[in-house]
Amino acid sequence: MRGVILSKTTTKSAKLAVIMSRKSPHAVIVRRGPTRWYHVIKWNLDTDELEYGAWFKGRIYEGKCDLSDDGELLLYSVYKGSTSDAIYRDSYTALSKAPWLKAFALWPQGSTYLGGGEFQGDNIIGIWTFPFMQDMHPDHQDTKGYSIVNLTTSDGWHDDCHFVPEADWSKKDLNGRIIWYTGYDLYIRENEKDQLFVNLKDLTPEPSEAPY
Repeated sequence: MRGVILSKTTTKSAKLAVIMSRKSPHAVIVRRGPTRWYHVIKWNLDTDELEYGAWFKGRIYEGKCDLSDDGELLLYSVYKGSTSDAIYRDSYTALSKAPWLKAFALWPQGSTYLGGGEFQGDNIIGIWTFPFMQDMHPDHQDTKGYSIVNLTTSDGWHDDCHFVPEADWSKKDLNGRIIWYTGYDLYIRENEKDQLFVNLKDLTPEPSEAPY
């Protein structure tokens, strides 16, 4: 797999990552902190409503995550560390309902090399699989009608577009607004004016069960 470049949604030190759907006005915010905790938030880019979802202790690899064209499903890659169930392994790729991480389908990895992937339209999910991906976990085999293929290249959809030089990341949404963030501050630039949309600094872990 030499030459494979994974999508760069954020810099290594960034506190946030925004993962936009390609064809619908939805996004997922992946928030890092404190320490090994991550928080997943769904963002309706038409109404600017936020839905606060899963808390996860481990590592979410933002650059390996993707959101379906309808904004409903989240493909994600994580490192969780030791687990009492050896079938899950210490790292895995999974498919869930955004902004939650309860897996419909799950692929144990046992390595943080590759994993994750992209929605490719026409009910296809491409996953970075070789050489560590295992068969789907026996308790998580619902791919929601998507066919699974091996992913060999990224479309770069989530990459930083560098619209805002001082930002950790910036990109236009489907409404033409520039979305950008620095630290825990998330901004919207519209009509050449920047407005702080939300500061996500003062959140503490409150894990809860997914509502499905």
